[in-house]
Amino acid sequence: MGKSVQDYLDRQNDNFYPKILIPQAIQKALIAKPELKETERFSDFSFFMGALGVVSLFTPVGWIGMIGAGAAILYDATEGYKERDVETQKENEKAKEILSNPTLLQNYMKSNLAETLSSNKPKLAISDARLGKYDNTLLMALRDIPNCVVKSGEGLNLGYTFTPDVIIHVPSLNLWIDIEVDEPWFVDELGQKQPIHYIGKDRYRDERFLQSNWVVFRFAEEQVAKQVESCTKEVADFLQLFDVNTSSKFRSITTIKKIRCWTYEQALDVLRY
Repeated sequence: MGKSVQDYLDRQNDNFYPKILIPQAIQKALIAKPELKETERFSDFSFFMGALGVVSLFTPVGWIGMIGAGAAILYDATEGYKERDVETQKENEKAKEILSNPTLLQNYMKSNLAETLSSNKPKLAISDARLGKYDNTLLMALRDIPNCVVKSGEGLNLGYTFTPDVIIHVPSLNLWIDIEVDEPWFVDELGQKQPIHYIGKDRYRDERFLQSNWVVFRFAEEQVAKQVESCTKEVADFLQLFDVNTSSKFRSITTIKKIRCWTYEQALDVLRY
């Protein structure tokens, strides 16, 4: 059985790989439901007429204007209320129908999501950022997911160019995903090991992508080295939340084993593959 939306939302702040970070706007769209409304006794028209009536006291119209405004407000609170109530009940009936029908609710979510993602027009630029050891391994595996554009070698221009290890674009939704392979350390020019990815290190970078309505996936290098098909399954399962047909070929693949994220101090003790 696949993960639910709530499963993903519950993991937004945990410290395990894979990390799957979802922008707030997309989170809201995924859990969007129509709300039942109560009919307002007074509309904006009443407030406007009330203000107009008060102003009229300081004009030659005086109390006549105030009485006219009062009559308009009374009509709005009676006949106007009845008209608004009819419309509210129609909207509530439609909302109840959506809430009781999983297909209609899914379509409602997709509509909200489409509106949320419609403004996504990322500025991508060719990047010469160095590839990690397993970036291409993951890239090639992810190309097995249908209905997606999977690529690398481009960066997101946000004043500074941030280059994902792999980019996934779902054209039907205009959904963009930044996928990263996190190595624990690298060897510098002096031959010394230096931590490169660890808890808190990439927070600012991730926030910039999230603010641009990109989903962020982070896999540990070990997961890609040992379980690249399971990494692909994890992405495919996530896309099914959006009703993207990612085919049934991933059902038989083993679910990825979670790995606890490491601190700066622990990074140097993590094995490289």
